[in-house]
Amino acid sequence: MSVQKEFRGPLPPPEVLGQYEAIHPGTAEIILRQFERETQHRHAIEQKIVDAELASQVAEIPALRLGQIFAFCIAIFGLVCSTYGVVHAQTAGQAWAAASIAGLSLGTLAGVFIYGRKSKPEAQAPREESSSDPDARQD
Repeated sequence: MSVQKEFRGPLPPPEVLGQYEAIHPGTAEIILRQFERETQHRHAIEQKIVDAELASQVAEIPALRLGQIFAFCIAIFGLVCSTYGVVHAQTAGQAWAAASIAGLSLGTLAGVFIYGRKSKPEAQAPREESSSDPDARQD
């Protein structure tokens, strides 16, 4: 007959912790303090990661705004040039060419905005912690 016990998680089950304590008094306290230090360390690291991501997002806002301003200027320039071309066109072919330039400049700009919004990565799902799993311990 064979008995196998298995557990998952950061801390051993209470009965195993009690056995450690029986073998060497104070061991359970050492294990619990180490667990607390690890938890505090992990939380500090995770907070640093969140702060760094937030700082990165805040830092890129001016660049995004500048890109929008330049895109607006390019679009207006394209529309002004194509409007000038349509107004001063001497043949229907020239008018169509100028109108095509207007359509292409607006279509390209709209495509960049649509593609840019779709290509941004989704927010990362929070990772699962083994200690928060109610079925983490198995005896």
